[in-house]
Amino acid sequence: MGTIVYLIDCSIFELSGSLYSRCYRICPEDRRCKIDRYSEAKDKQLSLAVYMLFAFGIYDIYGSRFVPEICIHKGGKPYIGVNGICFNFSHSGSCSACGFSELDIGVDIEQGKEDMSQREIRCKGCMEAYGKQSADGYAERLDEEDFAHVLWDGWHDCIGKNIFSKAVGNYILSVCTVNKDISIIKLDETHMHDYLAKVGDSIR
Repeated sequence: MGTIVYLIDCSIFELSGSLYSRCYRICPEDRRCKIDRYSEAKDKQLSLAVYMLFAFGIYDIYGSRFVPEICIHKGGKPYIGVNGICFNFSHSGSCSACGFSELDIGVDIEQGKEDMSQREIRCKGCMEAYGKQSADGYAERLDEEDFAHVLWDGWHDCIGKNIFSKAVGNYILSVCTVNKDISIIKLDETHMHDYLAKVGDSIR
């Protein structure tokens, strides 16, 4: 399967809209509780979006209507107890990302900022993805100089790991994984409605 990263604009999940309601209803209780804890609409949308990307990927890649329970490693990394299915989340601005691979993967999405150059944003994103690949990795322990050479789209060798960096609109996507066969898939409202039509309420 290689490495597959799904992206979606969370603004499609309008809190008063039917898509938000349908997706919220099929989320497991712990995800609904997490969504409910947020006071800002955007945070609720992002939390729902990353879960729906995960659920969509499980169906799209592995053909399963059932979505496994997401556990959290003591280092903070999400995982499921299924061999050969590794994934990672990220969100920034109004964009959510979820990447899948057969081996450990770290994903980061960074929105462009006026007070940061693209070089600085790429560096930050690569550090985050590098740290998130391993369950006990932390970007704050890394040296920015080790990622300063990442100036363009494509694969880069950073401290012995493969990191993919790509500008996607006003965002920089960074992916750290062993498998360099990568696909980036942008989803929209139509994809979500089609997915819900296929799986109904059977994902839990």
